Amino acid sequence: NWMMRFGWIAFSPWNGSLAPGSSVDIDVTLQARQMPEGDHQADVIFSSNDPADPSLTIPALLHVIGVPDIVSSDSLIDFGTVFVASAAVESLLVRNSGTAALSVTNLSATSPDFEISATSFTLAPGDSQLVVLSFAPTTTGILRDTLVIASNDPDHPSLRVLLLAKAVTPPARSNRVTLATP
Repeated sequence: NWMMRFGWIAFSPWNGSLAPGSSVDIDVTLQARQMPEGDHQADVIFSSNDPADPSLTIPALLHVIGVPDIVSSDSLIDFGTVFVASAAVESLLVRNSGTAALSVTNLSATSPDFEISATSFTLAPGDSQLVVLSFAPTTTGILRDTLVIASNDPDHPSLRVLLLAKAVTPPARSNRVTLATP
């Protein structure tokens, strides 16, 4: 089976017999899905019982133009409840499931209470990058924001991840010391 051997070329029919003087059309399919970017070549060899020409070799060439494809491990990051003036840390895995380099050009959130470890990076096909996010609230309240990841993915040039957090006042500290007598 040619498709199994090369992964990108198939024939129909891929075997058979011909009567003397007859011919047959063979459909050849070149499949570029999930192929790495670049040129791929193979020799297609037709074998026969013809003593004059026992084999016929035809070169096959497939030029693949790759496409990046951004994928994130989550569509929502919930930091939970965090005390004002402290911080909570979460992470997000960004992966390139495409066949060309993925250029992440910007990662941003509107609120200054969110900090993002990386603002740009490039991923080869199949590679991933861990992005660390921290939430350090300055005021109390429920915060909803969006992490926007800008890239060269033609289907998702701006991938969005919802960010949720609740900032609360930390408990009051008491410096009062009570002495107990026996």
